Amino acid sequence: NDPLGRLIKSGDKFYGTARDGGTYDDGVIFEYDPAGDGTYTVLHHFDDENGTSPYGGLTESGGKFYGTTRFGGDDDGGSLFVYDPSTSTQAVLHSFDYTNGADPTSKLIEVGGKFYGTGNTGGEFFEGVIFEYDPAGAGTYTVLHQFDYTNGSWPYGGLVEMGGKFYGTTLYGGNDFSGVLYEYDPSGSGTYTILHHFSYWTDGSEPQGTLIVSGGKLYGTAIRGGSNDAGTIFEFDPSGSGTFTTLHHFEAATGSGPEAGLTESGGMFYGTATEGGDYNGGVIFEYGLAGPTYTVIRHLSNQD
Repeated sequence: NDPLGRLIKSGDKFYGTARDGGTYDDGVIFEYDPAGDGTYTVLHHFDDENGTSPYGGLTESGGKFYGTTRFGGDDDGGSLFVYDPSTSTQAVLHSFDYTNGADPTSKLIEVGGKFYGTGNTGGEFFEGVIFEYDPAGAGTYTVLHQFDYTNGSWPYGGLVEMGGKFYGTTLYGGNDFSGVLYEYDPSGSGTYTILHHFSYWTDGSEPQGTLIVSGGKLYGTAIRGGSNDAGTIFEFDPSGSGTFTTLHHFEAATGSGPEAGLTESGGMFYGTATEGGDYNGGVIFEYGLAGPTYTVIRHLSNQD
């Protein structure tokens, strides 16, 4: 239960992870085949030794699935794993520890044959890290950046890549303690730059979902803050000196607390809010830049 990470499609089937349940109550990797009446198959049961609680879902590369667990492993800081569906085997590639970053909750991204991600805690200041994993040879794990509270902490949402640079947000830290939007340039010795400090009542706080890239701009959600203390949708244009724009302030009647970020389809953005709406069970919403327009597609209830 609790399938937190997004599904991925490989061939005609869908693959994902659940953070709890399974034989050891430590989560599973599953496959769903929508053909016919649909078939759900558990591919792997996580356990404490190999990592528990996979939050971030899977990344496919070379016919294999890569991902992370938040806990378990050699030092109970989580693990970076690979699952090979051709042999039905899972292997731990790296065990996170609190010295070099731990508690990864976001999806890995692959760039140039290497994997990149974030750990929420651990590192020099115990506020999280950006890391690289090179699977070549015996595999190499490298910490690229150490977060500290002043410049952002707890990079819950992970990374996106645009133009050879990585972008992400932190839940906490920054000038207003409400998180930051940052850029990491891996070229040379690596450069970390804060692009925006979130300000609680003005533009939101605690951006938790992973950013998306559309038309050369970055879009995301903040779960709290904004004019109604119910979260926001925001845009960041990195061109020139960079421009941050708050697009929408959530409110209880039409959905609040957007945890999961956005998905783009047909020129529109779609997402969910975990609270509010007609039944206080959250909503599915659509947001269009033209207008702009915010529309509740469905008010969620316990039946849903």
